Amino acid sequence: MEKDISVLEETINRLNFRFEALQKITQLINLASNFEQVLDEVMRLTIELVNAQAGVVILIDQTTGELSSHITIGGRPREELGEEPKWKLNKGVMGAILKVGEPAIISDASEYPIFRDELSKAIRCTVINALCVPLKRKGETLGVLEVFNKKLSTEESKEGDKGVAPFTAEDQKLIVSLSNEIVMVIENAMLFNERERKVVELDNLLKATEAIASAMQLDPLLDTIMERGMKVMDAEGCSVLLVDEKEKKLQFVAASGAKKEEVKKLSLNMGEGVAGWVAQNDQPLLIDDVSKDDRFSKKIDETLTQKTKSLICVPLKVKERTIGVMEVMNKRGDRTFTERDMVLFKPLSAQAAVAIERAKLYEDLEDMYISTVKSLAAAIDAKDPYTRGHSERVTRFAMLIAKELGLDDKTQRDVQLCGLLHDVGKIGVPISVLRKKDKLTDEDWKHIRRHPVLGAEIISPIAQLKELIPNIRHHHERYDGKGYPDKLKGEDIPLISRILAVADTFDALTSERPYRSGLADKAALEEMEVVKGTQLDPACVEVFVTGYRKGFIMREE
Repeated sequence: MEKDISVLEETINRLNFRFEALQKITQLINLASNFEQVLDEVMRLTIELVNAQAGVVILIDQTTGELSSHITIGGRPREELGEEPKWKLNKGVMGAILKVGEPAIISDASEYPIFRDELSKAIRCTVINALCVPLKRKGETLGVLEVFNKKLSTEESKEGDKGVAPFTAEDQKLIVSLSNEIVMVIENAMLFNERERKVVELDNLLKATEAIASAMQLDPLLDTIMERGMKVMDAEGCSVLLVDEKEKKLQFVAASGAKKEEVKKLSLNMGEGVAGWVAQNDQPLLIDDVSKDDRFSKKIDETLTQKTKSLICVPLKVKERTIGVMEVMNKRGDRTFTERDMVLFKPLSAQAAVAIERAKLYEDLEDMYISTVKSLAAAIDAKDPYTRGHSERVTRFAMLIAKELGLDDKTQRDVQLCGLLHDVGKIGVPISVLRKKDKLTDEDWKHIRRHPVLGAEIISPIAQLKELIPNIRHHHERYDGKGYPDKLKGEDIPLISRILAVADTFDALTSERPYRSGLADKAALEEMEVVKGTQLDPACVEVFVTGYRKGFIMREE
């Protein structure tokens, strides 16, 4: 009778223990927002339940089939983990557990030296025995839970035994009985983690497409594509190559981590390298290890001093026409790209293709627009043979100042247009005045001083040039307020007008005139130094002189 009562008490205690363990496991559902914390707690509880030294949960990515693991060492910080094993899906002890789908107790880990040595490196102590339990969901294996080195009981430790205790059938039964709840907790955390990952991915993709769609000029657009492409794909590098129809080649136009000038010297023949193959065959490629793929060319890596390990390369298409390719290299964290990455990369590259084509068209329109303005400026300059090429030279000098001042791309474009158009008002000045070799009369000067106002009036009906009107009107104002037409002073004069005044003065001083010879550059710069702060903006003079001394002004012969 007493024996029966003892057995009953033991059974009740065991059931209570399992019930308490079950409660602790199910409470972990509340931690679903932190996947790593859930795994840590699952393993900590499992280790505690069977009194083990360490444990690992190995999960199979249901999309890619890749393995990931989470190792926990009882009572020791995560920082003390050693090298993580390279798990093989169909090999070793774990592979056998997954294949058979049944739990197993390994009494002597030395019988499985690879299993023992890899895990021993990870937990930084020798694995002697193990208990392995498959984690299943509706007949499908989610992964494997393993615990190592069962600790001795308190009594055994007191007796001085320094070994480990064997895992028992009761230990196995306990973990198996909790495995459904463990799976549920892990799966719940995985679903939450996956949802969070997708939210981040979609947010990154949305921000990338918005940034790409808003860029109109090709070079800034390519920089945006590089930056956003690496962020969305969590990659170390990104590059874009465009088809050169004339040369029948793929021309590099951008590559992360390399200078634009260096990149644009690189090209591939159609069919050459991975990018050439993708462009020629109009098919995307995902390569886990480029060293094992004959299509990969080392030429670009050697030129850019980089090392490509894995990559995704996709064609850039616009209306069924391949305009180039885009690729990302080396997933961060020494990971490889997956089909899921390919799914994410395709819409990004599609958006990039449309944006690149639009930017190229915009660039062509800009070039045509600038060419038209140049023709107009040349026609105006032609009225006076002594100022032929004046507008082009002033534009060149003004652009130097704009770049030295660090002005943004849009402002630099405005400087370029204003340089070309600053004298457009001379179209209303009589040729007799422009070509006069004698000293100008007061009446002649009235005509000359009217040209900034006329220029502003001429461009005012053109909507695209309205912003430039003040710059044209005030390019003959003086810094001390004694200029024309409105006697503006200092920084009341638009910056572009002050830039034009410096550029215009340098060209005027160095150009031949009917009544005098042009000065040498050095003498002209000295004169400009004298009038800075009175006639000219000191800051604009200083950066012009600095740029000149750097050799940025190439004088025409």
